[in-house]
Amino acid sequence: MALLPNEEEALVSYIFWMAAHGFPITQSVALVLAVQVCKGSGRDNPFVKMDKGLSRMWWSRFRARHPTVASRRQNYIEAERVHGATVARVVELFHICQALYDHHGFRGTPELIYNCDETGFGDKDSSRKRVLCNKGQRTVYAQQVTTREHVTVHCCGEVIPPFVIFEKCLPSAAYSLEGPRNVFYGVSDRGYMDGDLFLKWLDHFMRYARQERPLLLFMDQHEAHVSTGVVDFCRANQIKVVCLPSHTTHVLQPLDVSVYGPLKAAFTDMARCHATSPSGKGT
Repeated sequence: MALLPNEEEALVSYIFWMAAHGFPITQSVALVLAVQVCKGSGRDNPFVKMDKGLSRMWWSRFRARHPTVASRRQNYIEAERVHGATVARVVELFHICQALYDHHGFRGTPELIYNCDETGFGDKDSSRKRVLCNKGQRTVYAQQVTTREHVTVHCCGEVIPPFVIFEKCLPSAAYSLEGPRNVFYGVSDRGYMDGDLFLKWLDHFMRYARQERPLLLFMDQHEAHVSTGVVDFCRANQIKVVCLPSHTTHVLQPLDVSVYGPLKAAFTDMARCHATSPSGKGT
């Protein structure tokens, strides 16, 4: 073994610490660190060539000795999100929810609790799926099959029909054909949600939400969601609002965590299937 058992444990602890703090290291970096530990120990090791580093065989055996060390594709997030989703902030949110649930009796009435969020479609096709090509072809380019304009979709569970916001104008007279039932459409200069549109969505929300009061609505702290007009509307209609702490939606917003990712992937697949079918109408 190139490293002593306690040195390997220290390396494993460092790998986990770096990953937990948003700076995951690669296999090559871990091998460099292992060599540095070897050099720092001052021990003579005939099985380690310091000039060439440790072999892949050593790494394979290291992984076998430490099965808790896994390899994953990293997902990039802003530094604010890494430091924002702290245990203290999540616990504080839970305390707020507990007080609301106890005071208004929401524990026994989950049908009065709603969660809303929006996401964008278009702009870029971010699919990284493998495609077929000539064996000698080194680079494969794909035409964009989704719209170049930004389209926002605002969802609130299965009960409230979605709100679709187009950029500048509605695309055509047939934009609503075969869309979700009772879907609500809007337009903004850039295709994003704004305060006026969110107020219109609240009217839309009131048409389909339960008639009992109060209601509880979870949402993020986007500037369009927290205007004075929104606050006044919610107070007048007995809608209790809980804003998720800033920079925590990647772990606390259910739509972000488990819905919008698969939805966007399915949307891209359907668009590409439609674009590549012989008839141009999909399969």
